[in-house]
Amino acid sequence: MFPKPQDKSSKPLEDQWEHWLNGFEPSSVVFCAFGTHCFLEKDQFRELCLGMELSGLPFLIAVMPPRGSSTVQEALPEGFEERVKGRGIVTGE
Repeated sequence: MFPKPQDKSSKPLEDQWEHWLNGFEPSSVVFCAFGTHCFLEKDQFRELCLGMELSGLPFLIAVMPPRGSSTVQEALPEGFEERVKGRGIVTGE
């Protein structure tokens, strides 16, 4: 599940995350956020994503787009979205 930009008629991302999170046991989801002042390089971001994938745990990554990328989605490792479908969310501005 990789949220796309929202229009005004859709639920806020936080509501979507809450619904998704409620599908897991309490304290079982890894949350990774670097805030709005930290910018990862593309290779650092991809390593973070692959590490979360290999962990086997459900996860939510909230980061700014890596340097040199206009969106988080364009910087994801190839095939990543399909491999973590249902247990991972990656989102950013």
